[in-house]
Amino acid sequence: MWLAAAALTLVIGLPLLHSAEDKKLTVYAAGKTYELAVADVDKQEYAGLAELLGPLGKFEQHASLGTFRLRLNDKEGEFSVGKKMARVGTVQLLLPAKAVVDHGRLLVPVRGLPGLLEKYGQKAELHAAGRRLFVGDAGERVGLEVKRPGDNLVVSFPAAVSPTISTEGNKVHLLFTKDPVLFWADSIAYTDKLFTQAKFIEQNGIAEVVISGNAPLVASLGDGGKSISITAAPQVAATSASQVVPQTSAPATSPASGPPAAAVQSNSSTAAPQAKAAPASTLVPFFVMIDASHGGDDPGARFSDKLLEKDITLAIARKLRTELSNRGITAALLRDNDSTLTYDQRAVATNARRSGTYISIHAGVPGSGVRVYTAMLPAESFEKNARPHGPFVTWENAQAGFLSRSQTLATALVMEMGSAKIAAGSAVAPLLPLNSIAAPAVSIEVAPPRVDSTIDSLSAAKYQQAIAVAAATAIANVRGKMEERR
Repeated sequence: MWLAAAALTLVIGLPLLHSAEDKKLTVYAAGKTYELAVADVDKQEYAGLAELLGPLGKFEQHASLGTFRLRLNDKEGEFSVGKKMARVGTVQLLLPAKAVVDHGRLLVPVRGLPGLLEKYGQKAELHAAGRRLFVGDAGERVGLEVKRPGDNLVVSFPAAVSPTISTEGNKVHLLFTKDPVLFWADSIAYTDKLFTQAKFIEQNGIAEVVISGNAPLVASLGDGGKSISITAAPQVAATSASQVVPQTSAPATSPASGPPAAAVQSNSSTAAPQAKAAPASTLVPFFVMIDASHGGDDPGARFSDKLLEKDITLAIARKLRTELSNRGITAALLRDNDSTLTYDQRAVATNARRSGTYISIHAGVPGSGVRVYTAMLPAESFEKNARPHGPFVTWENAQAGFLSRSQTLATALVMEMGSAKIAAGSAVAPLLPLNSIAAPAVSIEVAPPRVDSTIDSLSAAKYQQAIAVAAATAIANVRGKMEERR
């Protein structure tokens, strides 16, 4: 019986969604990345052998009376349940622990996979602590270089990557869920006026590069995804400052290519960006800014050759705009085409137009339904401590004065999704550009409707419409709370 190869799994959801019990092994092979569930048996980590071998070539499996025969290309292996001794081709192999079976699946110890794959003719390297398995020459070394002038730290890659990029204070986190990145050291210390350290972390099938600095940092993807440039956060007004003239008509559906000139302050490149606090007595017309994530040079997650995250998010954003309009609520799209926008451009455009509510849209797997995120702020930035000292608040804390309303909106979205029979949950996360939005702000990530749904379900018009209807209803229900004097 021929078994289908395991499907490629792309993860853009944040690791906050994974519980400690959800162990996984990420396998990197030529042209493909996939994940295996990891189970604990007698204090050993196990993974399914058929799920490992299936994507690596022509695969066949037969099972009878506790004996499994698994053929990959021209090599057949024989494994007996409850035995350590196995055979691949004519070579005997001693596994680190006995083979076991679970629901008809043959499981073998994870730490024995490199030797087992070698017998099948596949060179492999296991990073056991991080549960990452590299087959063949799949690993790609990361390069780091501080460039002057410009105060940029450039992270370069042999091939295009698609990480999740987030910030936390003076740190930039580059999270790689499907790219076979390798670092040549655990950490690098810098004696630099801006950058202090680069650290490489592997955990639960995911790799992360953390860049630390002496000031807030921002990152941007370039060179077709083959480099990431990190520098000091720009000195841009982060809230609806008094210099910005409030709009009295419906805002444009796409922002300017850069920050409004009136919003730019003249400060040093390494100082923390600050924003003028909004007058508490001003009431401006309410509208919702909808941010379809990614776009242009940044496709987001690639679910297939034709299914890209940036296209899914734009389709849902357009449907949400229509549903809000049907409820008498003005809405604008930060991008209504395949344009490239940086995180700072998204925040500046939202704040300069004095949006009543901001909602960004992402799409990804694993999981099912909708996950709603609010900003993760430093402990000292929570609302009760958020009164600015003087007329400015810092760029990375612009959300502080709006966090309780953001959480109210998140709760309403989760409840309305549930009423529409869409699985939903909420969490806090360091998602850009939530921290820099001076309005009630949330980010939603759309996964397939059910755990057993195919990835193509993300593009189903009926599912997208159901999400848009539920989101618009939730916003309409709490509009009064969002529309406090700004």
